[in-house]
Amino acid sequence: MSTSQKVRCGVYALFAAIGLVVTWTQSIAYTHGSFIDYQRDFWTDTKATAASRTMTAELLVVGAAIIILCVTEGRRWGVRFVWLYALGSLLIGVSVGVPLFLIARERRMAAVDAPPTTPADSVLLTLLCIGLTSLALWVAFS
Repeated sequence: MSTSQKVRCGVYALFAAIGLVVTWTQSIAYTHGSFIDYQRDFWTDTKATAASRTMTAELLVVGAAIIILCVTEGRRWGVRFVWLYALGSLLIGVSVGVPLFLIARERRMAAVDAPPTTPADSVLLTLLCIGLTSLALWVAFS
């Protein structure tokens, strides 16, 4: 693997860890009853405000699109157990399942010469990731 691929895998692993922490520290509040209670209470609360409805709808739509991308890209690159990443995204969180898939995909791509990212791509992606991760942490812990 190239250095940039290793760095990307490290960033994806960091995102998966952050995603697990920021989602499950909030989801733990719903574990007081059965699986049915969890689902009923959780989904009811996603409709509590206009902001929560917006973010829920946004995540569901983009999550569906990302899972389609993960499965098709997984098949293209020969990623094993591609449907487990999709299932993990649904049960654990898209913020965990997708970065784990991206690590697996990156490892498969390492055997092939893929075009490198440009320095501008790296700077813009870094700024975007810092901003979005900061927002996720602020939402989860404020």
